[in-house]
Amino acid sequence: MDKSLSKGDIPNYALVELGGNDCDYNWKEISENPDGEYSPNTPLPKFIESINTIIEKFRANGIEPILTNLPPLSSQKYFDWFAKNGLNTDNIKKWMGNIDRIYKHQETYSLALMDIANKQRCDLIDIRTPIILEQNVDDFICEDGIHPNEKAHKLMANTFINYITKKMAY
Repeated sequence: MDKSLSKGDIPNYALVELGGNDCDYNWKEISENPDGEYSPNTPLPKFIESINTIIEKFRANGIEPILTNLPPLSSQKYFDWFAKNGLNTDNIKKWMGNIDRIYKHQETYSLALMDIANKQRCDLIDIRTPIILEQNVDDFICEDGIHPNEKAHKLMANTFINYITKKMAY
C-alpha cells in the first residue's frame, strides 16, 4: 500500500480485503505446551489499530477505503488440517477447550472489521453472511478448513457485483 501510494497510484476507492492469517496461532508451540499463554499472529488490538491506520492513510490520499469482513472457516476441517503434521492434538484441545473456539476467535476479527467500518463510516462488503446462510457451510470451504472454495468464490463474486451495481446506481 505504501509503495503504491508513494508512486502516485491514487484510485478513487481501495478494497481492503483480508484473510485469516492475522488471527491464527502458532499451533506447534501450543501442541508442545498447552499450559502456556499464547497470542495470535496479530493480537486483536493491533489488528484494529492496523486497519484504522490503513483507512487513515487511504483517506489522507483522497482514496475511499471499502472493507470486507472475513469469510467463515470450518473449525473441524481447519483443526484436522493443521493437526495432521504430527502435532499433539490432545494438548491443542486442552488449550482450546473446544474446537469451535477456532471459529469464534476468527469471528471476533470479522466483527471487528464490521465495527471499524461502522465507526469510520466506510462501506463494508459482507462476504461472510452469504456463505453462512448456506445449508452446509463446509461445502463452501476448502479441505484446509480456512480458504473459501470455488462455490464460495462465486457467492462472493455475486456479492461484489451486487455492491458495485448499487454503488453505480447512485
